[in-house]
Amino acid sequence: MGIVTLHLRDDVEKLLRELAKRRGKKKGAMSKVVEEALLNLYVNDEFDKLLNELRRGIKVGVKKLKREDIYEI
Repeated sequence: MGIVTLHLRDDVEKLLRELAKRRGKKKGAMSKVVEEALLNLYVNDEFDKLLNELRRGIKVGVKKLKREDIYEI
């Protein structure tokens, strides 16, 4: 586990502490809130990348398939 030192605006720190308090008063509650937020940002970023690829169009194949190829008889 790594250690990261952050400098947050006062209002953001207040929000972080409020969210951590809602999660419980256990040790590491603030770390858990930050970890979840970062993972959500990462997932949203990856989703946006995929969505942009879909909007541009993705070629899923170049081989023309026959009905027999798709369905097993």
